[in-house]
Amino acid sequence: MQEQEMQLREKEIKQGQSGRRRRVGVMGGTFDPPHYGHLAAAEAAWEDLDLDEVLFIPAGVPPHKKSEEVSAAHHRLAMVKLAVAGHPHFRVSRMELERPGPHYSVDTIRLLTEAQPGEEFYFIIGSDMAFELPRWYEPRQLVALCRIVVLNRPGYSMDELSCHLAGLFAAHPDHLLMHRVPGVDISSTEVRQRLALGKSARYLLPDAVLAYIKENHLYVNKAAGDGSGMCAAAGAGAGATPLRPPAELRAWLEMRMKPARLAHSERVMKAALQLAAVHDPERDPLVVQTSAILHDVARDLSVTELERIISEAGRSLPAKEWRSPALLHAEAGALLVQKELGINDPEVLGAIRYHTTGRPGMTTLEKIIFLADYIEEGRSFPGVEEVRRLAAVDLDKAVLTALEQSIMYIIKTGRPLHPATLEARHHLLAKVKR
Repeated sequence: MQEQEMQLREKEIKQGQSGRRRRVGVMGGTFDPPHYGHLAAAEAAWEDLDLDEVLFIPAGVPPHKKSEEVSAAHHRLAMVKLAVAGHPHFRVSRMELERPGPHYSVDTIRLLTEAQPGEEFYFIIGSDMAFELPRWYEPRQLVALCRIVVLNRPGYSMDELSCHLAGLFAAHPDHLLMHRVPGVDISSTEVRQRLALGKSARYLLPDAVLAYIKENHLYVNKAAGDGSGMCAAAGAGAGATPLRPPAELRAWLEMRMKPARLAHSERVMKAALQLAAVHDPERDPLVVQTSAILHDVARDLSVTELERIISEAGRSLPAKEWRSPALLHAEAGALLVQKELGINDPEVLGAIRYHTTGRPGMTTLEKIIFLADYIEEGRSFPGVEEVRRLAAVDLDKAVLTALEQSIMYIIKTGRPLHPATLEARHHLLAKVKR
């Protein structure tokens, strides 16, 4: 402890002598819950970038989530405080919890710079989030206000990410800092899932945080807890609408889809049930059926209609090259299902949202819907039989092969390749043995 205090004192003396502006790292997020991955990244950034402090800012209502999808703010704030307790250069701010939401990163940084004009801010994000940065709300204003520190995560190419972000940072190239940190590949989703299943989360998050979770019955089925935490059971969130059988959805779908599109969706549902029987036999068939039959609900809408649905939901539109029905309909479809059917099950919405592009770290259900859409019996194109063969025995290899075929086709036809597709391939390449 004395050695650490001496190192901190030496650092403070050097900073005082240099006369430079204070450097403040900013880590935002839901922190639901905070884990060792967050802390290891913050420690590495603080030390390697010579930051004076790292400010942890728990989100109020993130623009990409609904309030019922995250634990109560007071629980998340308490857990972050417990996680950083004892570190002299980690601080917690409740600024986003005291503002009405949803909150955008550019607004948070703007408020910080106005309140503390003599400080430099370093906004810390993972490489998975960085790929979506051009689609954030006012991304160029955010880049102008602060430096963006991108931390590597397994399965991501930092070189490709630099190329992907070059246009966004053209006016401020020195504001992009690509930084490699010790790999602690933990996700809050993984922790929640383990706790919901009654499994141990020891060594994934600080003991004080784990004790708080147990004491307050967080991340367990609300029927078994006190109702104060987030329900992790699929489809059982606060105010969730029960899923309806596909037969009840047909009338709603017939008003929104062409007959050929609805027939395709029913074939996808058949293929998805077959895949789930092999690769996810414990899955509720109704969740699979709902995800499959609704996956293309917005596919027959115009670009204007798709943009309106996304904008009205408070989501930022992607760059113009991504604004085609083929790419927009998945995001719009998830939002439409959420708004008009009241479906808030994050797994169903994720399966709809990523069935076209895929994404790094896809859930099993997302892989099943992605593949079912690719191999349903009405599909006939070079390579589909190979994917069907793989899908019967190895879900990851089948998804990887489908992604590679799609990438080759997109490049061959000269269409823009969505970065999520490329990153989904990189993520699976690190996982699949060939």
